[in-house]
Amino acid sequence: NGLTADGIAGRKTQTNLFENPDVLSNPEAAAAPEATPAPVSAVPAEPDLMDTPAPEAAEPETAETGTEAPAAEKTEAPAAETEAPAAEAEAPAAETEVPKSGTEEQEEPAAEDEAEIVENLDLDADVYEQINAAIALNESNGPLEYVVQKDGVPEKIRPRVKQNGDKIRVSLDDLSASVEKWQLTDDKAGTVVLEAAGYTLVLYNEGKGVSATLDGAAIPMNEDDFDFSAEGHFINAEFLAKALKGNAVWDQEESTLMLHIPDKEAVATED
Repeated sequence: NGLTADGIAGRKTQTNLFENPDVLSNPEAAAAPEATPAPVSAVPAEPDLMDTPAPEAAEPETAETGTEAPAAEKTEAPAAETEAPAAEAEAPAAETEVPKSGTEEQEEPAAEDEAEIVENLDLDADVYEQINAAIALNESNGPLEYVVQKDGVPEKIRPRVKQNGDKIRVSLDDLSASVEKWQLTDDKAGTVVLEAAGYTLVLYNEGKGVSATLDGAAIPMNEDDFDFSAEGHFINAEFLAKALKGNAVWDQEESTLMLHIPDKEAVATED
């Protein structure tokens, strides 16, 4: 049967004992009839042939005596049990792959977040902060102011000034309230008209970009020069002064904007 004579009724031995159809349930009883031909002048080799299987039959005899069977149960059963944990050990290995796929799914939003990142972006490029500053017009005796009623009490207010680096914006609403004969109108459709110092400055912002005209003639203007917002109308001080044939000087130490905007008639006289 190709078994090794190791004295242990292992799995192969027990399989041949209990499942091999050639194995008889009582080897000793089966061998007795086969030994009867001995009186018929049989060749002595025949009994020897009948005896030769005896060493192989020693394994079933030991299995039937029960001496080796417990050894088989002790040795083989743990072997099967050791194999089972091996299979179980493989199962967690498969489970460990699940978090990997999970991590890959979690990394996908990260890739989307990276795609949305814009480098070298100046987030403060269009941020103007209101500062405590004064505006002097045409070398007046004091800063521009206008009066508002708060709780029935008059209060003097200075025109609002906003700063972004070296750029200064002023409130056209406050300037118009502070300077006599300056008027500001807004048609709420993207057109703002300022009448100041004898000029008519029209600012357009109707979804086609910003533009401006002075007395009906187009003048150059940048998007950063003017801002429509819920806080009112703010205009670049330098642009305003040049548009009205004047100039603007920002005194950082004194926090004062000095505007020189002569009347249109005075400019015509000088010309």
